[in-house]
Amino acid sequence: MQTEAYTINLGVTIPGHRQYESIRVSVSETGTLQGKELADISAKNDAWKKLRMSTKAKLLEVTADAREAVAMTRMDK
Repeated sequence: MQTEAYTINLGVTIPGHRQYESIRVSVSETGTLQGKELADISAKNDAWKKLRMSTKAKLLEVTADAREAVAMTRMDK
């Protein structure tokens, strides 16, 4: 049985409170396709879209958390 794995890496740099300060946010996710999915192109595309959308959603969540952390450091001073 043949398998194929996809890995998506997404990252964003958010400016920090001070000059030359930044916060780097990265997300990585891996998906694996089995033989039946590899043979069917539409199933392969659907699996790829699901993986990509879940990675984007995770990146948006992490970015929001990082922006909140930056805002909290600005309020402290």
